[in-house]
Amino acid sequence: MEVTLKIFRYNPEKDKKPSYKTYKLEGWRPTACWTCLKRLKATRMGRSLSADRARTALWIGCDANQRMNRLACKTLVRDVGVKITVEPILGLSVIKDLIVDMNPFLRTTARSNHG
Repeated sequence: MEVTLKIFRYNPEKDKKPSYKTYKLEGWRPTACWTCLKRLKATRMGRSLSADRARTALWIGCDANQRMNRLACKTLVRDVGVKITVEPILGLSVIKDLIVDMNPFLRTTARSNHG
C-alpha cells in the first residue's frame, strides 16, 4: 500500500512563510495517521520533521474538499484514505512544523476546571 502525506512545514527561524512538502510511504499497511508520521520520521527524508504526539493536534484531510479536525493518533488511515494532508490545528501558534503552542488551550482548560 502507498500512503501520500502532504505535510505542513514551517521553521520560523529559517522560513519566511509556511509551505507543504509531499512524501510517499510504500510497502506497509498503516493503521493510525500518527503511525505514518512516525514511520516518515524514521526515514532519511523525514528526519527533519518536527512532530510531538503529546503536543500536536492536527488537521487531517483526505482531499481539498473535505477537512476534518482530528487527532493524528486517533485517526485511522482507512477512515480518511491514503492521500492525507496534515497541518497544525488552526488558531494556535506554530512552534515548528506540526508542533503548536498549547499554552492558550491549557490555560483555558485549567480555568474551566477551577471556575
